[in-house]
Amino acid sequence: MYSRQFVIPALCLALGISVNTARGQEPSPKIVTIHNFKNLQTGAFPQGGLVIGTGGVLYGTTQQGGTLTAPCPVKPNPDDGCGTVYQLTPPSAEGEPWTETVLHRFANKTRLDGHWPFAGLTLGADGVLYGTTEYGGEQSGGTIFQLTPPVSPGEPWTYSVIVNLTSGNGFTPECVLAIDANGNLYGTAPDGGDYYPSTNGTVFETTPPASPGLPWLTTTLYNFTGENGDGANPQAGVVMAPDGSLFGTTPNGGSASYGTVFELTPPASQGAPWTETVIYSFGSQEPDGLYPMGGLTIGAGGVLYGTTSYGGTADFGTVFQVTPPAIPGAPWTESVIYNFTGQNGDSYPISSLVLGSRGMLYGATTGGEAFELTPPAIPGGTWTQGFSLAFTGSNLGGLALATNGVLYGTGSAGVNGEVFKVVP
Repeated sequence: MYSRQFVIPALCLALGISVNTARGQEPSPKIVTIHNFKNLQTGAFPQGGLVIGTGGVLYGTTQQGGTLTAPCPVKPNPDDGCGTVYQLTPPSAEGEPWTETVLHRFANKTRLDGHWPFAGLTLGADGVLYGTTEYGGEQSGGTIFQLTPPVSPGEPWTYSVIVNLTSGNGFTPECVLAIDANGNLYGTAPDGGDYYPSTNGTVFETTPPASPGLPWLTTTLYNFTGENGDGANPQAGVVMAPDGSLFGTTPNGGSASYGTVFELTPPASQGAPWTETVIYSFGSQEPDGLYPMGGLTIGAGGVLYGTTSYGGTADFGTVFQVTPPAIPGAPWTESVIYNFTGQNGDSYPISSLVLGSRGMLYGATTGGEAFELTPPAIPGGTWTQGFSLAFTGSNLGGLALATNGVLYGTGSAGVNGEVFKVVP
């Protein structure tokens, strides 16, 4: 049985930096560390990815830290460091240090605060940050929180828990939230749901109140069963298509028990149930990817891209695409577009991909690699690896792409982790 707690093999931690490029005489990209988490007070062990705000400011979370005490235990004391939300402001001149500001410390002083934010953040149109914590809250099953920027520069951000997750809606979330134009939030939980205590997980929606100060409303859109080909235990979040449909992955379940890609279609009338469809079960063909732990990225024509943590020709994972049918109701088509080799950190991806302006895919691995995949010139052709950069440590949260083409990510290198950039 697949274990939801992913363990990074020690042999996968690549040392140094190596570059492979298919760009001819173009300058090779490079990895530059822009911030080291040096002590527990400013945060430690970033697991999630980054989100880019106005002026190139980066926002992220650390799973632990926030005080000078020991790492956060399962039942934290009031002053234990249970994670942070941080901001990194770029320097005014290239080569100068970035400035870190801790926006919130999950110290759990009230015993009702969330702790252990595993995933990254979501940035609303109004500059509000939204995120999840894996534990904490009124029922210790995790929370959804928001951080509102100050009216005047230099003032503190306002933090509040907007949802205390329960077994019915799902708990211990590890996902980045999706947000729609109306400010509704969508996420997944790997545990809980109507089938609790079998803990197959859920997809949920959280709706903002009509008036400030009233509670947010959380609705379970789907309860995974893990039976009859259905998926189970989603770890990554969902992505929303233009028609309002949600797409995601589960690392468990499916017809071959190696995970699924699913679609949730909104109802035609308000209040009716959403419709879940498993559009692909991994392990259905050989060699196929196995155990998709990361989320999906939607490309041109509604094509879905993602990664599997295992499987492929060398069993180090894959990058796959799932193509919608030309005729409604016909099956979707899955194909592996890249097999990880296990060399120089080219192994075990667990995060989502980011799509570039020319159709390139960018990602990172737990083995310690940032990579680019270039689409074929002719549909149906072979994807090629544009660059492969190996670095010390591992990446769990994927990459964020800035408008100037710079990629940003977090890693486990250093004493308490780091933030790096990939310069084109």
